[in-house]
Amino acid sequence: YHLNQQNNSHNSYHDNSYDSGDSGGGNPMISPPPIGDLRLMGGNGDHGTTDHDSPCRTYRAHFLQSEHFNFCGLEDNNNACGGGGGPMVLSVKYYNDSSAASESSSSQDSSTPSGASNHHHHHIRVILRLTSGTVHKLLAADGLPDQPSPILLARMVAPDVSVTTLQPVLCPRASELLLNFDEHVLVNNFKFGVIYQRVGQTTEEALFGNRVHSPAMERFLDSLGNRVLLSEHNGYRGGLDTQFGQTGE
Repeated sequence: YHLNQQNNSHNSYHDNSYDSGDSGGGNPMISPPPIGDLRLMGGNGDHGTTDHDSPCRTYRAHFLQSEHFNFCGLEDNNNACGGGGGPMVLSVKYYNDSSAASESSSSQDSSTPSGASNHHHHHIRVILRLTSGTVHKLLAADGLPDQPSPILLARMVAPDVSVTTLQPVLCPRASELLLNFDEHVLVNNFKFGVIYQRVGQTTEEALFGNRVHSPAMERFLDSLGNRVLLSEHNGYRGGLDTQFGQTGE
């Protein structure tokens, strides 16, 4: 059986409070791992992206379902950004009084210029996607033209960017496509293993040698989620075999 759980959050859990029993504590049968802690890893064994203010989350948080503008273009091959030229996409959002009020209660962006938090409507939020990576900044509009060009905004985010023309993106599904591109690096699936430990078992061989478990363990598993047959499961499989039964039923 496979207990499947999907979660949109990205957390890391560390616990160094294991008691091996030498001190007479309350967990005498717990055998701590050699590294001394547990880590919650992504579904592929990678930590994934855990920064909630990272550029890959910015478009959903600040642009989606809000008025904004997208532009695309090509970097020159001799640019100095380290990308060697290639496509680039720029997303721009202008703040006015109403949008400033709606976001004033949100967490202050790490790239907000000093002293800018009380004048949010004088700022422009920019996401610049390059072949070398994605950059997100909240720019102060003071000193800029009333209608700064997309190229000027791009160079304020990445001064070395080399581009001569940026065209507006008119694709009806532009927001959906940009969202998928930004978030493709996120890990939204997690795999957990549950091991049954009998009284007196303290070795790895004994724990993994169990072939049956108790009614209490059955109730605990039922509280975690719904059981599914691997052969009939079409969702996230966490590396388990859903075709030939090599990793259980």
